[in-house]
Amino acid sequence: MNENDYTKEELIEEIYRLKSQLSEYENRDGKSEETGSDLMSGLDLNEESFSDMFSSILSFGGFDLQNIQVEFLNVMIGNIPNPSYCQNSEGVYLGANSYFEELVGKSIEEIKGKTVRDIIPKEIAEEEYRKDLELIQNQNMMNYEMQFPAANGELREIVISKSVFKNFDGSVAGVIGVINDITEKKRAELALIESEKKLREANATKDKFFSIISHDMKNPFTTLLGFTEMLTDDYDEFDDAERKSFIEEMRNVSRYSYKLLENLLKWAKLQMGKLEFKPVELNLAAAANEVIMNLNEDAKMKSVELINNINESINVNSDLMMMNTIIQNLFSNAIKFSKENGKAEITADVKNGFAEVAVKDNGIGIKEEDISKLFRIDIH
Repeated sequence: MNENDYTKEELIEEIYRLKSQLSEYENRDGKSEETGSDLMSGLDLNEESFSDMFSSILSFGGFDLQNIQVEFLNVMIGNIPNPSYCQNSEGVYLGANSYFEELVGKSIEEIKGKTVRDIIPKEIAEEEYRKDLELIQNQNMMNYEMQFPAANGELREIVISKSVFKNFDGSVAGVIGVINDITEKKRAELALIESEKKLREANATKDKFFSIISHDMKNPFTTLLGFTEMLTDDYDEFDDAERKSFIEEMRNVSRYSYKLLENLLKWAKLQMGKLEFKPVELNLAAAANEVIMNLNEDAKMKSVELINNINESINVNSDLMMMNTIIQNLFSNAIKFSKENGKAEITADVKNGFAEVAVKDNGIGIKEEDISKLFRIDIH
């Protein structure tokens, strides 16, 4: 007899009969020796007929399995603390929780019965619709990151996890999705990357600072040591005028060294963002003359002539300390790499309201690929 031939009363009666028969088996002596297979055989009821009969009973009782399933899903996603939703196999929303409503800026009444094309911005709706169809076709799970324009205008970083859910007969009923907002996590990661970058730059600045000190401070101290050794070892061989000349040179070198160190400390503060840029109007030729005077002893030791060919009428708005440091470094490099009895010349040309300063020498020159590295603090 097929279960569809049963009346409601007959089905209820059949269940009571099966229950009674099951009780007899449980009370029978030696029941521990009977297997589940023996029991099912005794009942003359297989899994398929029992499932069909159960469905018929629910149907006779006025139950709708599909509605029960949807209600169960809505209760489940309602308790998930993340934006969540469920759709049928055609992509129509069956339900969503309050977090999803807030994310898309629509009420549940506006969401139900609509597709993703009606709910989220067009620029991402088509791709989401395609992914849902792919998911239903493959009957698997899907996880991916994306940027989502939330209803409040913010661009959120989210991770979407989707999976199909099935009917009682095993066919695909639809898709359930859970959204995890990782915006703050991403921001924290970017902040960490930026912090690490600043740390590397700070370390590079520190290394460059010590590199410059060892480079720029070495020559004046060498000069000082030379004069002091001459005065100490051969003091009596020089007359008062010569000794006074040596002392004056030592004073000039000491002043230059102190000023150089002071500029280097200010430069280090500037690199770390602790020094304010204070531009003033200054005469470019006068600034160059001051640097040449400070470097004159270094140039003499290598027989290099320092020449200032900047027009005295050129005035610029610049930070005096920064300008002096730049000119000083250019001249120092020119002296270092120039041949003996060579020349290092500084010039300036006004173009479009800016002064273009150049230092030219007769040294070995700079490779084309190294020019861009001149003012980089991370390359020594």
